[in-house]
Amino acid sequence: FLERMSLSFQGAPPLLPTVALLFLLAAPSSDAFLQIPSVHPSLSASPAINVLGRASSRGLAAGIRRGVPSRLRMSAEEVDYVVVGGGISGMATAHFLEKAGHKVILAEATEALGGNIITRSEEGFTWEDGPNTFQPGDAILDFLSAMGLESQLVSSNPKLPRFVYYDGAMFSLPSGGGPPKDLLKLLTPLGLARAAVGALLPTGVKSEDESIAQFFDRTLGPEVLEKLVDPFISTVYSGDPSKLSFKSVFPAIHKVAGDAGGFGGLVGSFIRGRIAAKKGPQAARTSSATLPKGSSGSLQGGLAAIPAAAAGALGDVRTSWKGVSLAKKGDGEGYVTTFSTPSGDKTVHSKGVAIATDPPAAALLLKAVAPSADAIATAVTAPPVWAVTFAYPCSAFREDIPCVADGRLAGFGVLIPRACKIETLGFQFISSLFPARAPPGQESLLAYIGGAQNPSVKDLTAEQVMSKVDADARRVLLKPDAPPPTVLSCLLWPHAIPQYNRGHAAATDKIRAELPDGVVMASSFAGGGIALGDCVTRAKQCAEQLQR
Repeated sequence: FLERMSLSFQGAPPLLPTVALLFLLAAPSSDAFLQIPSVHPSLSASPAINVLGRASSRGLAAGIRRGVPSRLRMSAEEVDYVVVGGGISGMATAHFLEKAGHKVILAEATEALGGNIITRSEEGFTWEDGPNTFQPGDAILDFLSAMGLESQLVSSNPKLPRFVYYDGAMFSLPSGGGPPKDLLKLLTPLGLARAAVGALLPTGVKSEDESIAQFFDRTLGPEVLEKLVDPFISTVYSGDPSKLSFKSVFPAIHKVAGDAGGFGGLVGSFIRGRIAAKKGPQAARTSSATLPKGSSGSLQGGLAAIPAAAAGALGDVRTSWKGVSLAKKGDGEGYVTTFSTPSGDKTVHSKGVAIATDPPAAALLLKAVAPSADAIATAVTAPPVWAVTFAYPCSAFREDIPCVADGRLAGFGVLIPRACKIETLGFQFISSLFPARAPPGQESLLAYIGGAQNPSVKDLTAEQVMSKVDADARRVLLKPDAPPPTVLSCLLWPHAIPQYNRGHAAATDKIRAELPDGVVMASSFAGGGIALGDCVTRAKQCAEQLQR
């Protein structure tokens, strides 16, 4: 969420922006707010409560219900590559392989592509139950253009302010090049001085797998950690900064910190890195698709347009094909992948396989070719998170808070540090980002509750969760006499975000080193970022690796 804020401090005194340096350095490792992973979770989401509280039988979304395989016969066919898993990672990997001229089968266990991309529309509202926006980087824009979606691109206003709620007050964070005025109010003079000094002093990186909390506590200080880093981590990654690996979650900052042992510390290293990046070679674009820098991207009608387009754009898509085993061919040249399908077990011979599934499915498939594959289940954890979409009349919002202007929500959203003892992680203002997604006179919001620091939410009912979120909204955003909300969706993701905890990189690197040539892990749990854009970038790298 905060990485999406396009913090820019040109013209500001050099010490003022240092407390926000992490947001400048970290792009692009997340898309927006909390990012539900883009491959199927190991357990499907619970049924949603939708508009006016009616129970929804759609579960995850129409079109991804489980098929009922039978075991009537075994058949085999030959292709160049097999991609297992039809989320964004699998779709993109198949695209890059097909683009290089290869014959590819994309196999998806459910009845439709898309993974956790779930767009819903009802009674004038449109919302996402899974990934909700993307950061408009070159890789994902080029991919969407290749899927024929360039004309459907939409974006938020990049100048929309972002907010942090702390100690009963709301503070706007710098965006669109604006000055960091509220940042000076959010941090105490001592906290600001500590951050400024820490950003300028030599820093370096620890030899061990340092946690996010450890790094920011020793560099920018405990106040920045509590008021800025913790709410960012708990919302975007649904994580615990004392457990998440600094180098895995913030590889860009880790790289900068590694060069920050000399003059200027983090600030000096950041400046040197930006100068070097401008002088270095730029990646070639394959489209002219563009969105405003600092905005949040989406598509007309929602992100479900991506799998819908991919189903037609990709050459050979097999749905209701669940991967059950992977083995080397008897002659050692290539692989045999077995699938359970509605018409019986099927086998496919190929020279390479990309695994783009959730951790349990990946462990099952890889165990015959990588001895440590069983460790995936313990190396990759994913805490439960409730995604709640709801709406109030515009008149329900307080007019004395900075995120309301002219009677409407005016901002990207608000983060809530865990120190505030408020269970809701934050609120994203959907109707402010994309005004067409709520009917006139209504404001729609997306809230998250749960994560690594509050896993017990998995035992709550949807009604209990909605009651908590409504109470928190009344504390932070609403007038005392605000009416009850219109509940659009209240959905539990039992295993929401893969956690890049300390030790995660070592475990996945070990598995990766054991993989034979011709097998790659393209899933978000394997590292490299959880955002949609990260998934596309990793898919391109995996496709290139398979072709070497």
